[in-house]
Amino acid sequence: MRRTGFYAAPVRVTGAPALTAGTPMDFDAAGGARVTTDDPWLKAALVALADAWPRGLDAEGLVEQAAQNLRWSKIVPPEASEPAPIEALLDDVMELVQRRIVELVAWRPSIPSELDYVPRLRAVTRVELDQGPVVTGARHEPGPLDPWLVAVAKPLDGQHGLDACVKHLAERLAAGALDAGPLPEGAEERDVALRGLALTGMTTLRRLGLLEEPRPEEPTVEAGSGTDAGERRSRL
Repeated sequence: MRRTGFYAAPVRVTGAPALTAGTPMDFDAAGGARVTTDDPWLKAALVALADAWPRGLDAEGLVEQAAQNLRWSKIVPPEASEPAPIEALLDDVMELVQRRIVELVAWRPSIPSELDYVPRLRAVTRVELDQGPVVTGARHEPGPLDPWLVAVAKPLDGQHGLDACVKHLAERLAAGALDAGPLPEGAEERDVALRGLALTGMTTLRRLGLLEEPRPEEPTVEAGSGTDAGERRSRL
């Protein structure tokens, strides 16, 4: 599976990339873990996974992108005819898989690379949310959504976008069903803050693989429809 699976890692590069041998680089991973390595191949691969998150890379793509990262840093990677460094890289990545820092699955997860102005929640996710906050992610792993994400997700039916999310969040706040923490008092500033929260939530839902792929752009059906029904399918 190491040669046929798909790798993904929610890692973040700490500091400036330095791919030369002997120079340590830190990568922050989920759950507070940190990876430190001075190996050029592994550093280049982790940079590639950080750039590709949340969609991930297959094994061939991971090796190719790691080699490209080395070339960009003026480091000449081994030729493809030299399997030892590549096998050593995959050994290191598999060790990170065992430590649950890198994910490895046997199929390509369906995670949109773009966000529609009018996203549509996956049908199975909508059914799951009708039963409770636990949903199945793109990699078939169940997990609970926090109340804010549930409130953002509910209006996403492919006909309503950011305006509908903001309205729904405001209604839930007014009903005392959400804890927003401190929000601006002024109406205009409060609306801006809610829009930021809604957009962040929509982006998180996309990264979790809970939204359908964006549909092809369509011409405007009716004028004055704002960001809801009939709007051109633009990308965020």
